[in-house]
Amino acid sequence: TLTLTNDEDRAAKLVAEVKTRSQPNGQDEALSDTDDLIVNPPIALVPAGKAQIFRVALRHPLPPGAERAYRLVVTDVTPASLDSSEATQVAIRLSHLIPLFVTTTPGGRPSLTIGPCGATSGEMLCARVGDVGQAHAQILSVTFRGDGWSEVSRQRGALVAGGVLRFSVPRPALLKRGAHYSVTVA
Repeated sequence: TLTLTNDEDRAAKLVAEVKTRSQPNGQDEALSDTDDLIVNPPIALVPAGKAQIFRVALRHPLPPGAERAYRLVVTDVTPASLDSSEATQVAIRLSHLIPLFVTTTPGGRPSLTIGPCGATSGEMLCARVGDVGQAHAQILSVTFRGDGWSEVSRQRGALVAGGVLRFSVPRPALLKRGAHYSVTVA
């Protein structure tokens, strides 16, 4: 369950849906339609100062294997109020993307692989981190290290089972072409 509270002074119209989450070819995230899960209610009108509970459930049992990654997407589609005293208005639509993981193999663990990204510019060092395990991994840092230098990638986040992410840092001036360096993932 997820409870959202409307702190505004007028009713909010919220639309909820579940999407499958993947990280193909080093993309940060790709979302696609799924019928694995259902969310209830799919549309809700939440009065000012009130809360709405959204429930998510499996439609059918999932086969054993790697953990499944999803996003619960809740979008505020409240119509913009028209204030005639304002010449120009901007309506902002907020979407909340809440991570959901369904475990189909009890005790599943992530298993990370690290490799080169392939063709990259000479200005950057890049590493591909993949998860071939049965559960997602929380990447806290990726450190590139060589003789007399160390660089930490600013990127971090969740790596889903079966997913791949790319991490990069600027090439240090100390690193000569063809020199070896190591990559450590925490």
